[in-house]
Amino acid sequence: STDVLLKGHRSEVTALRFNASGSMLVSGGKDTNVVVWDVVAETGLCRLRGHKDQVTDAVFAEADAAHGGGGASSSSAGATGSSGVRLVTCSKDATVKVWDLDTQHCAQTVAALGAECWSIDVDPAGRRLAVGTSDDRLHLFAINRGGDEEDEDFGEPDTSDDDETPKKKAKKVDENGTGTAPMTQAQKAASIADASNLLTSIGHVPRADKSRVSSVRFDKAGSGLLG
Repeated sequence: STDVLLKGHRSEVTALRFNASGSMLVSGGKDTNVVVWDVVAETGLCRLRGHKDQVTDAVFAEADAAHGGGGASSSSAGATGSSGVRLVTCSKDATVKVWDLDTQHCAQTVAALGAECWSIDVDPAGRRLAVGTSDDRLHLFAINRGGDEEDEDFGEPDTSDDDETPKKKAKKVDENGTGTAPMTQAQKAASIADASNLLTSIGHVPRADKSRVSSVRFDKAGSGLLG
């Protein structure tokens, strides 16, 4: 096997996660940056900025996860021209962010968790997201598709040409991590609006352990949480 060195962070990398097909990798660091990588091409797809502290975990929320991950659902793709690939990240800044990878925008920010966020995971069916924090709670969110509410917290697209992640025009990013035709302005707006409603809080559950959570993961059946 051949080792591949991907350069994209100025300091320690603190989060890594592949997408369902293994074609894309996301990394987060103490530099507060999130970088999405094309594993096959061995290059950076985009750099995402918005967190104010160390990025602690990241997970892809791909449409049709229950059917193998990746690819947009027919309703979402038809309405937005989007691939449906979203990325969810968490940070010590006590926020969870949803990124629309087709436009490289932060479409939703959850900032009412009240504690540093240290771990997140999506269940195998792609319907629930769990967040572990530095207090004694596990927060649960429903993952929505095809929402139509307006977003209240848009981030800015990446404009950096630092390191090995060059500036890119917004393109649809498919499940294989490859860009297709550039999106129209209407498609961009529709894709961001769809991503802005991805997460809806459904409450939290207490943990017996009062210390900071180290890792939160759903079991293979999606019916249990390890954390």
